[in-house]
Amino acid sequence: MKIKTFTKKILLSLVLVILLVNSNALAYSNTELDMIKNDTKLEKTELDEFSIKVIDGELVNEEVNESKVFNINKTKGVKIQQIIESSNSRSLLYEVEMENNGEIWEPNSNADESDGSFIIKGDSDDYIAFVNKLSATDASGNNLKVNTEIRNNRIAQNIIPNSDDNINYPVTIEVEILSSKQKGFYDWFSSGYWINRSGEISLSLYVRNTFHLDSTLEQAWDSVKTKFRSDSRWKNEAGMFKQFRCHNSYAPWKKPWNLEPWRPNSSYLVTVAKGCNP
Repeated sequence: MKIKTFTKKILLSLVLVILLVNSNALAYSNTELDMIKNDTKLEKTELDEFSIKVIDGELVNEEVNESKVFNINKTKGVKIQQIIESSNSRSLLYEVEMENNGEIWEPNSNADESDGSFIIKGDSDDYIAFVNKLSATDASGNNLKVNTEIRNNRIAQNIIPNSDDNINYPVTIEVEILSSKQKGFYDWFSSGYWINRSGEISLSLYVRNTFHLDSTLEQAWDSVKTKFRSDSRWKNEAGMFKQFRCHNSYAPWKKPWNLEPWRPNSSYLVTVAKGCNP
């Protein structure tokens, strides 16, 4: 009986080891996460309406002054990073603690392929914070894609391995989150107005900078909607957003970006093929 019991313990231990080895880099057991959550030694920084607790990674600095980005002045933020030594290393892992029942959202604009960015919204659907920068760079300076996994208020980020990638470890993942209640139109654009273009209505937007992440693109688009949606000329919102997104990705140098509500609501691929105005 003792031999059988001993054998069962060995088999159980082997099963646990196999499960741990085969789990992906984002995996943490519930017990492990509960222990981590209650660890008072974890690095933590508090910002307006929310705080960040770093579980696996480190705070680079607690305040990020981004006065030259999107004309947002005196914005508090946090920068977190993780050094990944190998393909078996764990993710950058942190927890967002929010007041007033806030939630973490993936931008609607990343429906095709997520870039890993996210937005933090309050209970009244206003913006509290957003990912301003997100990068993963290997030892050779190659930029890699980042996968973001959101579990309630816990966020895990790791690189997306690709069979074609020759990754030279270590890899540094860095995310910068800016604390920001919903910004106004002029934080993102220098100007914008309706014009008559070749006999048709067009909304002309003069953007300050290209939006490199879906999180910033979506906030900018929300400011456009807030400013112009009540106008009788505002129509075909879905089609206009595709034109907006297309300009950002494929024609950011254009001045202005002309969004034409009378154009058909074509697919995004058709919008791109037609030079952003299908």
